[in-house]
Amino acid sequence: MVCELFMSVSKVILIVVLCGLGMFILLLYVALSPTIRTVSKNVAFSSILNKPVTSTTKLYLQQYPTGSYRFISNVLSRDSISVGTTVLDIPSGSSFTIKAFKKYTNNAGSGSTSIYILGEYAPGKDAAIAFEYYWGSVDNTKGASSKLPVAFWQTEADQQIIFINR
Repeated sequence: MVCELFMSVSKVILIVVLCGLGMFILLLYVALSPTIRTVSKNVAFSSILNKPVTSTTKLYLQQYPTGSYRFISNVLSRDSISVGTTVLDIPSGSSFTIKAFKKYTNNAGSGSTSIYILGEYAPGKDAAIAFEYYWGSVDNTKGASSKLPVAFWQTEADQQIIFINR
């Protein structure tokens, strides 16, 4: 009788410990997993969303595998050297349409949020090519608003866009 009672108490303790461990692992996963949100409605982006912009520099359209927090496999870049395969050299003065903005926040304590532009490039009369462009990072530890780096359609003299991180 004592042996049966001991076995049932040990089973209850084992179940409680396993449930507690499972809850702890779930809490870590939720707390440390990255957050990806669409921020197209942010007031900082309203002047350029769904409007054509003209590049001020030569750009490269590169093919990357999707995944690893890539939204689109075609990546627009200012650098010709990359891990991806360069698909197209885009001359300065080309027109692009900005379709959406996304922010990627690594919740593991880095304190930064990365801003991505999703858009389209239509070379001549060809079909539009969807692309992703890494705009830059904002430091979450320095307040709610941050100046974004100069984008591919801006010049140094243009007023930098202030992103309000919410």
